[in-house]
Amino acid sequence: TILDAAALLRSTSTTMKGVALSLLLAAPVCGFMAPPAPAKVPTTVLSAEMSASVPFLLKPKNLDGYVGNVDFDPLGFAESFDIKFLREAELKHGRVAMMAILGYVAPELGMIGPGAPADVFGHKNPIIAAVSVPPAAWAGLIVGAGCVEAVTNKGKLTYMDMFEDGREPGDLGADPAKLLTPENTEDMKLKEITHCRLAMIAIGGMIHQSFITGTGVFGATS
Repeated sequence: TILDAAALLRSTSTTMKGVALSLLLAAPVCGFMAPPAPAKVPTTVLSAEMSASVPFLLKPKNLDGYVGNVDFDPLGFAESFDIKFLREAELKHGRVAMMAILGYVAPELGMIGPGAPADVFGHKNPIIAAVSVPPAAWAGLIVGAGCVEAVTNKGKLTYMDMFEDGREPGDLGADPAKLLTPENTEDMKLKEITHCRLAMIAIGGMIHQSFITGTGVFGATS
C-alpha cells in the first residue's frame, strides 16, 4: 500500500543517514593513521659486491689474495674445489699452451729437431703433422707428462694431498735463469699468469683456424 511504501522510504533514509554519519566520524580518525610501510628490499641484494670482470654476476668467492685475480669464476669452481689445485692447473695448462704455440709454428718456419725424420716431423701444416706422428710418439708424450707430474708432486697427484708440504701452487723450484728476485716476484707472477691465459686462448684459436682454412698459421698447406 501507499502507507507501507512511505514507511519503507523513511526507514531507508534513516539507515543511509546513519551510514553517512558513521563515515564522517571515521574520516578524521583515518587521517591520523600512518600510511602502510613500503615493501623492504633485502639488504643482502643491495650490499652484494659484484664481479669486476663480469659486472652482472656476483663477486666469486675464495679468489682474494691470488695474483691475477680479476673476479672471474662464472661457474663457481672455486667454491667446489681447492683453489690451490685450480691455480696449479691453470698455470700448468698455460705453460703447456705457451710451449704448444712455439711447437705449432716451428715446422712452418723450418725449425725441426735434430735427427727428426722430415717425412714424419717436417710437415708444415699442423693438421697433417698431428696425424703423421706415430702412435708411439703420442704415447711417449703422455707417459712423459705423467712422469713429470709424479716427480714434481713427489707421488702426490690428488688435490687433497699435493700441497701437504706447503708448496705454493705452480712453484716447482725451477728458475735456471735466476729471473726472480724478492723485489719482482709478484710482478713476474702476474706476467706469467697473464701470458698463460693469453696462450690458452691463442692456441685454441690457432687450432680452429687450421681446421677451418686447412692450412698452417702462415698459410702452409703441406
